[in-house]
Amino acid sequence: MQSDEPDRSHPPRGRIAESMLSHSQLARDYFAFLTRVDPVERWEELVALEEPLQTGKQHPDQALKEKVLHDYFPSLVHTVADAKNYDAMAMSLGFRYAWSRLDMHAHLLDAMEKFFGSERPALVFEPGCFCSGLGHFLPEHWGITYAGLDMSPAAMDVYRMLAKANGIGKALNLFSGNFLQLTTEQFRRMVTVPMERTVVLLSNFISGTDKDWQIYPCLAQEACWFPYSALIAYWVSAGATVLLSERNGDPEWIAERINLWGRGFVPNLRCKTLSEFTTNITSNMTPENPIGEWNRSEAFVMAVGDPAMSLGNWGG
Repeated sequence: MQSDEPDRSHPPRGRIAESMLSHSQLARDYFAFLTRVDPVERWEELVALEEPLQTGKQHPDQALKEKVLHDYFPSLVHTVADAKNYDAMAMSLGFRYAWSRLDMHAHLLDAMEKFFGSERPALVFEPGCFCSGLGHFLPEHWGITYAGLDMSPAAMDVYRMLAKANGIGKALNLFSGNFLQLTTEQFRRMVTVPMERTVVLLSNFISGTDKDWQIYPCLAQEACWFPYSALIAYWVSAGATVLLSERNGDPEWIAERINLWGRGFVPNLRCKTLSEFTTNITSNMTPENPIGEWNRSEAFVMAVGDPAMSLGNWGG
């Protein structure tokens, strides 16, 4: 397996528009959308907002939650600490978060346009959506419903505020919570779209949730591949198509692990790599540096599903 350790020596430079020339029409339309709602011309100009956004919403004291967990459920303290940090970062970023993910999302949109073609999903569900991005664009552009889920309630407030301010996102369904605890039955009650017409979009899911498995030693074996695969297969077994968009240079190795563990749940499970590329993206986001550190990483987009009931072009 190739290392997914990022190369932090190549931050992007120059006009953002130049990096979009080779992308699909869908990706270029997304770039045009971001340019309209939050104009940024050059990668060097992509910094946090001068003044944090104010949503006017109040949330329970995260410090109190952290103390309760520290006293009674210490293995869960990191969830509140993360939510508290991301609450602050969401208000400092707004659409700048979507800009920081543009390069990777452009490749994702390229793959989605080709893989789904005219058979577009009726719903895109994005766990870990944070404060801005595809949910502001796809519903209006594709005429679909979007559902977003994030641990940060403030990020969801920012998402709604940006949608309202720009007259977009009428088909938004946003929820605060932990994707690892969400059942397909709960999800069906949250939305009205059939699961067979749903795409679950997992962006950097594998690289971003490893510490969540560490609180369960029995799940942290084999680099957590059993719970990763089981969770993906769980949604596939309900009828959804899962798209993985990951910072990793070895999709074949990952597909082998997903098949090894996932086919115990879905015998007809299939992984299809849609795209491999090198992307500019940020990591190590903090309240002091909300944009994070730019790095250049190998990445891929992969569809996981049961071709008998999942959306998309599984041939070839």
